[in-house]
Amino acid sequence: MMTTCEKYLATYANPNPHDLKLLTNSESFALLVKRVFGKRNCPVELVELGEKIAESCNRVPHAVVVIAGALRGRTNKHDWERVLKIDWQRDNHEIQAHHISS
Repeated sequence: MMTTCEKYLATYANPNPHDLKLLTNSESFALLVKRVFGKRNCPVELVELGEKIAESCNRVPHAVVVIAGALRGRTNKHDWERVLKIDWQRDNHEIQAHHISS
């Protein structure tokens, strides 16, 4: 599987690439919560941070899923604050997920 926001690049791998729709901010947050907590609700103290983190994904589903994977099992507010402070748009819009694991 290949993902890119540049359609012309995708056509090199497949002449008819699948276009994913962008999510709304509320859909992004719902996806983040589902991937991090499963069927459980997001703890109240993490809702505002979660909404900001989801918004920082610029409505891109794959970005939400990657960040949610890094947050899965983490309910410490400090961990969520660290994720929010990361400059996700740096280096030509590449996700710098290695910052989370350190």
